[in-house]
Amino acid sequence: MKRKLFGPVIRLTLGCIVGLLAPAASAQLISNTWLNFSGGNWSDAANWSNSVIPNTAAFFTEGSNYSVTQNVDVTLGTIRLWVAGGTYVVPAGRWLFVTNVGGVGGNNNNGLSFNHPSTMTLLINGGLVTNSGFYLGGAAQLIITNNGLLYTRNMGQTRIDRNASLTQYSGVWDHLPSLEVAFDGTVPGPVAYVNLFGGTTLIRGSLALGARETGILTINGGTLTNWVDLTVGASAPSFYASATGLLNLASGTIIHIRNLLIGDFLWTNAQRSQFTITGGEYRNITNAAAQIRVGNRGTGALHVAGGSFVATNG
Repeated sequence: MKRKLFGPVIRLTLGCIVGLLAPAASAQLISNTWLNFSGGNWSDAANWSNSVIPNTAAFFTEGSNYSVTQNVDVTLGTIRLWVAGGTYVVPAGRWLFVTNVGGVGGNNNNGLSFNHPSTMTLLINGGLVTNSGFYLGGAAQLIITNNGLLYTRNMGQTRIDRNASLTQYSGVWDHLPSLEVAFDGTVPGPVAYVNLFGGTTLIRGSLALGARETGILTINGGTLTNWVDLTVGASAPSFYASATGLLNLASGTIIHIRNLLIGDFLWTNAQRSQFTITGGEYRNITNAAAQIRVGNRGTGALHVAGGSFVATNG
């Protein structure tokens, strides 16, 4: 029944904002870089290179440790938050629309990207709509709070890599593309996180934890609904022997509608991926053709110390 409840509500909301994603054809296209290293408001032209507010691409690539407040609604193709330190705030009542359709994961053509060595924080108190997947790397943070809204639409992939994290305290995160947590690392050690403490999370594409690094998903409140495969410890090439996926459910609910695969390593059994339940409920309501596999092609564990684990056929 919850599948029928969530879907129409979110689709109706997205339908209302589609028209806002296309900038006016007659507007002059302007790309600029933020240059006020003391921070300030988006709408102040003096904060930008050439003293002109951008409307097609905005680059936060210079300076460090400053705070930017988006005090107006913004629509543009690309935004790069690559600064060491600092905060970009979308306040309550404001919207950021990012229209570019990006490529795979860490590709810099993504409309929204935090590239290494970014440690910037994107704080969503209002609304953010991206037209494709985004890249969250370095040690950057994306935080949804105060009933903020994050809609990730259309195509591409979203990758959360290295030591980056996405945290949701409340509001809605509705995600259409595939989501990979800890995919793009080149050396052992980095850990990427998704932390869900409240609100409604809808992952409509596949969700994979730990393909080339350690990827950890912690749920301590709210409801996560995942429509496609959930893989804890995803397949990795042989030279990524440190790949590990960890899923921790302490409270709240996971509603899952496809395959659950724990320990899906293709090349190595060196690391054990694990799904641990200490509270809350995991509920798999998939059809009869889907499967739950522990140690699918590697080493995996399902540990239920509290809460509940329920699997049905519809």
